[in-house]
Amino acid sequence: MLSSKRFTYLSKSKRPRLDRNRFSKIGHGDLEYWNPISRQGLEQALSHLELHSDSLILDVGCGRARVLLDLIEQNGAQGIGVDPHSGAMDHANAEALHRGLGERAELKQQDFTREEFQEQKFDLILCIGSSHAVGTSSEAIEAFAGLLKTGGHLLLGEGYWKQTPPQDYLDFLGCKEEELLPHQATGKLGIVHNLSCISDRETTQEEWDAYEGTYAANLFAFVEANPEDPEASSCYERIHAWHQSFLKHGRDALGFG
Repeated sequence: MLSSKRFTYLSKSKRPRLDRNRFSKIGHGDLEYWNPISRQGLEQALSHLELHSDSLILDVGCGRARVLLDLIEQNGAQGIGVDPHSGAMDHANAEALHRGLGERAELKQQDFTREEFQEQKFDLILCIGSSHAVGTSSEAIEAFAGLLKTGGHLLLGEGYWKQTPPQDYLDFLGCKEEELLPHQATGKLGIVHNLSCISDRETTQEEWDAYEGTYAANLFAFVEANPEDPEASSCYERIHAWHQSFLKHGRDALGFG
């Protein structure tokens, strides 16, 4: 699942529908990252960075802020995380306090607005699976380019088409083909904003399968354990339809890089 915020399965059932934030929280469970990427993959993507105690990091759509907090802890940096999801941000704040990072991590439960951060310049901006917090991937890159220090870096995690998606898959996702680009085309979007793509990585099929499989298993387990929950039926319909669509189309058509 690329993002439960970007794509929403619209059930025809008249039963109570599971709130998408609750659906996402249950599905992600104890997954280390709320995106189809492993720790090894993330470390590879960040391996060329040189962060230090004076570095300032912005994470847009930070979720539980796991990536941000890890970077702050490992490099002694300062960071700001922005996400409107109350459950995720409650977890992020608790984790920051547990790690003793409360003074170096500012976590904002709100929507992202470029204007709020216009007076600050960042060494690193993270936006992993969350460009929709700004708009399109192109609009996100444009916004972030103006917030970077000279020599700063943007780590963008974005979905892409591995091949032309079938129309019934687009209909299921409720999106148009032009909303995502091929992987290499996404990497070129920064050129007009004086950004060069200095490294790129595509999520492996093993990472995708592990993410999707765990996400689905968590939701099926929730339904089995809570049959009386008023949202259990819609939860089952939603994840069953999503997982079947992933196996039928998504596994071949949709990538993340």
